[in-house]
Amino acid sequence: MNKKYRGFRWFWGLLFCVVYPIGVGQSLAALPLQVGVYRVGSRYIQIAEQNNRICFVGFSARGATTASVEPESNYPNSYKVEGYEGAILFQADINTLLFGPRHYLEEYPADRSFSRELTEDLEACLNSTEPFLNRVSEGRNGR
Repeated sequence: MNKKYRGFRWFWGLLFCVVYPIGVGQSLAALPLQVGVYRVGSRYIQIAEQNNRICFVGFSARGATTASVEPESNYPNSYKVEGYEGAILFQADINTLLFGPRHYLEEYPADRSFSRELTEDLEACLNSTEPFLNRVSEGRNGR
């Protein structure tokens, strides 16, 4: 093998080893939770943030839950929701929120047509410094 060819291979090998991990690291970089509303069928999730406090509202025909959100220490780049034991939130990309048990995360695409208005419970959660959880059931067995 001639010296010129070996030098060329060495250069591209070095370049690959240095540049590839940087590119992969950036493409796999975790996103913080994106404020907004996400929807799957008739189930919605709203994420709101104020003064570094993140809150979650999950609502459907069966009721609504407003809860505080904290980083999940066992799973990097994931968040836990007060009152949802074993479930996590993960921002897959700017338009997709994942929610559920770690082994069965469901995709919630962003719904930009839905109002981002803050409910009383959501405002209370954002203004609280303690873990926050409020569930409201609809139907016969309401609140």
